[in-house]
Amino acid sequence: MEAAPAGRGSTFKQDNEPFSLSVIVPNRNDAQYLARCIGSVVTQDVPPDELIILDDVSTDNSVEVISEAIRGYPFARLVINPQNLGGGGVGNSNRGLTLAKSKFVYFLGANDFVLPGFFAKIKAGLTTFPHAGLWSAMVWLADEDGNYIRMHPSPVVALSDQLFSPVECREMMRSIGNWLTGQTTV
Repeated sequence: MEAAPAGRGSTFKQDNEPFSLSVIVPNRNDAQYLARCIGSVVTQDVPPDELIILDDVSTDNSVEVISEAIRGYPFARLVINPQNLGGGGVGNSNRGLTLAKSKFVYFLGANDFVLPGFFAKIKAGLTTFPHAGLWSAMVWLADEDGNYIRMHPSPVVALSDQLFSPVECREMMRSIGNWLTGQTTV
């Protein structure tokens, strides 16, 4: 996938490349959440093609937790930055994007987790609509212990897989607001 700089539109490479997904998890000092986060990815029925966890010079035991959580999963790897990339995680996320090898990319917060079947649903949607530029779903908010609180308050644009053109997306965003949440957008 090729993208133009922000604000200048995007050009997506249209080809017959099969579905592939990279999950990028930027981390800095989120050791307490990492086992749940990583576990929710590696135990999916349809795992991603690659899981890249980037540690941004954590001062807690994140590296040890990550190393243990990805042991035995050849599609998962830990990248340790030699220095803090800063920017509130943006630099770390951007580094992950440069390392990703898949057609689609999903960013998962180190303190977030995905529900069972999440990647299967993504693959089904993007395989059904191979020319789609992105995929998004609803988000559940959870407390520190992973207990569900409520759905994230965002506009509901469809209750099943739907393909919207770029013009339709723009018009819906103008009329009902942004429904693309970072926690589910691929």
